[in-house]
Amino acid sequence: MANYALRLVDDPDTDNVMALTEGSIFARLALANGSDDERSLLITVLSSLGSALRDKGEGDLAIAVFGEVMAHVDALAEAGHPEADMSLPGLTERASPEIMGAAKEFKNFWRDEYVES
Repeated sequence: MANYALRLVDDPDTDNVMALTEGSIFARLALANGSDDERSLLITVLSSLGSALRDKGEGDLAIAVFGEVMAHVDALAEAGHPEADMSLPGLTERASPEIMGAAKEFKNFWRDEYVES
């Protein structure tokens, strides 16, 4: 379903924000029961969602979504995925301080909710 949402983005009759939001839900469910391949899919869906939100003038929401993307890329890099490890420095350099702050919040939330509990 997450891949289907990505295909719908090219359809002019599709509300991209709605389709990608729903796609992100399915991608999160897949990640909860899967592997880092599903995390890569979630990164793709969230990146598209962040762009769609930004294009619609929803800057604050886009920052939060891009922050989550950065946090997921960082998690892949920490897990030893070479593509994420190679792309992270460039992404970090281009990201705004607000996006990096949101990424830190996501990482802290994950640590607090899933590691310490």
